[in-house]
Formats: sequence, C-alpha cells, structure tokens
Amino acid sequence: MIKGPEFPYGVGFSTKGESCGSGSDSSVRGLVLDRGTGELLYCGVVPGLSGTPAGKGGGFTGDETARVISLAKSRAAEGGLSEDDESAVTQLATDIGRSHGYAPPPLAERLTGSAGPYGIGVGLVLLVGLAVWGHSTGYMDRP
Repeated sequence: MIKGPEFPYGVGFSTKGESCGSGSDSSVRGLVLDRGTGELLYCGVVPGLSGTPAGKGGGFTGDETARVISLAKSRAAEGGLSEDDESAVTQLATDIGRSHGYAPPPLAERLTGSAGPYGIGVGLVLLVGLAVWGHSTGYMDRP
C-alpha cells in the first residue's frame, strides 16, 4: 500500500463545531486552531467542555504547543486570523519541526502521496489503452 508522507508538526485552522466532523481538519497530524481566536480546538461530547484535541496528535512538546498557540492568539486578537497570520503560525510550526529534524514534504511528494494509488491505476489504464489502440489500428505492425 502506498502511504502519503507524514509531517508531525502540522497546523490546521478551523472553527468550533467543524473540526471534529468528517472534514479534512480532523485529520491534521498536529494542532487544529480556531480561526477566530487562535485557541486550540477540542472534540468533546458536550460543547464547551474539554475533550480530546481536534488534531491527530503530533510531535509538539508542551512548550512548543504554547509558543504556537501564543502566536496564533496574538495574531487573532484583531478580528481573527488572516491568511498571512495563518502562514506565520504554520511557518513557526514548520520551524519547530525542522529543529527536531523533520522537514515538511515538498509539494510533489504531498501530491503523489495522496494521489499515488490513483496515479498508478490511471497510468496502467492509459498504458493498456494505448497498447489496444496500437494493436487495433495496426500501428504496432509498422516497420
């Protein structure tokens, strides 16, 4: 089985009530933060009471988690997190990951990691299709 690359220092952004469903934010391997406040989001049975963190864990220590959340909260203080704010928080998390010897996967690896099995299947179908086309048109019989 082909498995996509994993980076244990990821940060996702969501809003309360959306991060624990079937959306992609619930599969973040790291922290999931509230776009409005910068707070760490939790999944629980009763809204407002703590539960388990919305992300799938990660490699952050307690101090590192506090640094990421502190930056997110300070950036969100003026009306929520903008795209630039989210980028700054994500960059801090990436820098923390690099300090532990991890590097986020490059774009090509992220794409092939998620599309890998499908890409192999599509490639095989195209290869067989070309062979059948070549055989049926007599292209393969040419000198």
